[in-house]
Amino acid sequence: MAKLSKSKREAARFPTAPRLVDSILGKLRPDQVPPWCRDTGSAKRKAVADGYRESLRGCPVVVADNVAHHLYMEDDRDSFDPMTDFTEVIPPWPRFFLEYRKPPAIRTGKVVVPSDGIPDDVGFLVETTSAAKFRDYIETSPFPACGTLAALPGLDRVICLSLAIGVHGVNVLGMIDILVPTDRLGRILADPTPYIVQEAGDDREMIEGCASTAWSLALPAYLALMMMNCKNVRIVEARHDPDEQRRRKNADKPPLCRYQVIRIDPAGSKVRAEGEAPKAGEPLPKAFHVVRGHLATYTPERPLFGRTGLHGKFWVTSHTRGAKDRGVVVSDYEVR
Repeated sequence: MAKLSKSKREAARFPTAPRLVDSILGKLRPDQVPPWCRDTGSAKRKAVADGYRESLRGCPVVVADNVAHHLYMEDDRDSFDPMTDFTEVIPPWPRFFLEYRKPPAIRTGKVVVPSDGIPDDVGFLVETTSAAKFRDYIETSPFPACGTLAALPGLDRVICLSLAIGVHGVNVLGMIDILVPTDRLGRILADPTPYIVQEAGDDREMIEGCASTAWSLALPAYLALMMMNCKNVRIVEARHDPDEQRRRKNADKPPLCRYQVIRIDPAGSKVRAEGEAPKAGEPLPKAFHVVRGHLATYTPERPLFGRTGLHGKFWVTSHTRGAKDRGVVVSDYEVR
């Protein structure tokens, strides 16, 4: 068997199917007005979609499928509070695009349900604005509630997540913005607020429902922004198969966009071996159980693994802990 080249081996790790960003920039799917719109031919909405597409050109792109998979399928919490569950939400660039594909199912407590309520592809154009510039903006803002965000004590920046979705063969772009006020350390100061581009005659009940859905769709984005600030998390470039890019060019198709992925280095997931005897002064081991992924902070005085220099924020992936001779905690999940 012929040995694959390095570029081929690296490309094999990533799917060759077009992503949401490819669909938006290459217009692989038509733009669609949101379901709450009465005027389907609105020039204002077309301008919003065109402006979204133009802002996206040249932006870094991050694919966070693994992050969405963790939040929807591995984390068993019933609900999330952005102000307490996501810390150090600091974007790595002033503007970039973050997207994920829906997982096959959603776990809520002990129940696993199909992910039918999530669009096929979800993306956010993430833009960061300083508090000073945001206060200047709200003077002409069509959203009066923005003034409440500007008055928050400790406000350092406002992160705008402009939603794009791909569903049922169409794209809906830039009609919902979620404003996330944070302090200097990236702590969310108030519940993120969705703002919807709307016009007279639009379906108000539908707007409220879509705003609630958008709030939920942003949860993986907050987790991704938080993870990007962990020391054992890297943002690495995905390499497309050069032959696939060549085939697309020969078929007069636009090349697949370059994007990056969030990679978690294994250092954060190492835990003490199962059944190992506790050290002096340590509590007895708990029953064998699963620990969900979480953020851990290590100080210079108490570094990770006791090794000098391993301090800061680390993402600890889901793993098992405890000793089986102390019992086994079993979680049963019902699939609906």
